[in-house]
Amino acid sequence: MTSIDADVYESLLAISLNDLGGMLLEVGRIDEGIKVVERTAQIRENQALAIPDAYEPDLAMALYNLGIMYATIERFDEALRSVKSANEIYERLTRAAPDVFQPKRAGCLSSLGAIYSRMGCSDDALKAAERATEIRERLA
Repeated sequence: MTSIDADVYESLLAISLNDLGGMLLEVGRIDEGIKVVERTAQIRENQALAIPDAYEPDLAMALYNLGIMYATIERFDEALRSVKSANEIYERLTRAAPDVFQPKRAGCLSSLGAIYSRMGCSDDALKAAERATEIRERLA
């Protein structure tokens, strides 16, 4: 197998792991689901370190998904850390390709607002929601 094949299969594995993690969460196997999605994020992080231009969007999505999973089970500090990391990547990617990444960044900001709100951080929740709304108004 060539290194190109390995990269392709590793990407497909990350997709499968992400799907599996969501399904495990749905059936109440929370700890397993989190571990699987954490593995997805680790794969995507390794790929992004090797080839940032190709894999940073996938890393951002993996971190976002992981953060949403954490929020679902009320692990808010971890949720915040993951979604903030995803937002930072999307912010950087938006500078290079705004049409592609602004909607994803707005989604991250909206989720950050929801997480902050559930943590009782109203000011931070409002700021994130306002930024998400500003982006979506520009897109509309």
